[in-house]
Amino acid sequence: MHFFTIVLLPPTVSLEGGALYAAIDQLIEPYDLNIEGPMRKEYYTAHAIQNLATRYCVRATNLPKIAAKVRKDLGVSCEVDEKGLYYFTNLNPAGKYDYWTLHPMAEHGWPVRDMPRDLLASAVVTPDGQWHDTGEVIWDRDLTAAERVAVRERMHALVDRYPDYRAIPLGCHE
Repeated sequence: MHFFTIVLLPPTVSLEGGALYAAIDQLIEPYDLNIEGPMRKEYYTAHAIQNLATRYCVRATNLPKIAAKVRKDLGVSCEVDEKGLYYFTNLNPAGKYDYWTLHPMAEHGWPVRDMPRDLLASAVVTPDGQWHDTGEVIWDRDLTAAERVAVRERMHALVDRYPDYRAIPLGCHE
């Protein structure tokens, strides 16, 4: 899944050479899905269980059957306990993306004051390194007018706090 992210960088960051990439990477690296940690249980959400049930033509309440299908189909550990359907993973629990690229819409972004007001970013990464989801999950998904307004309001509430910074658009993949 591809999604659009805005990273806010101070105006002192050079846009030349590797400095831009290094500054972006420093802010978003903690959210890289590929960072490995200790093995832990991760529970499927109700939405994910419903998707698996639909995929396997099984009732969403039949967790043991879904677990068996996932194990057979995907070759991964998938079990059921009193809390629900789970799998084991050692991937970054704070992970949001597995790779990113500079978005082609703006070679080196915009000063926040000049940033287009009609953008719909899925996330904004503020200069303190905090990742803020805006509620828009899938790039180019059809949104209702109300959803578009809500996403824009959340995005600009974050971005507009940094009027002297630079908004760098990223294409991210999860």
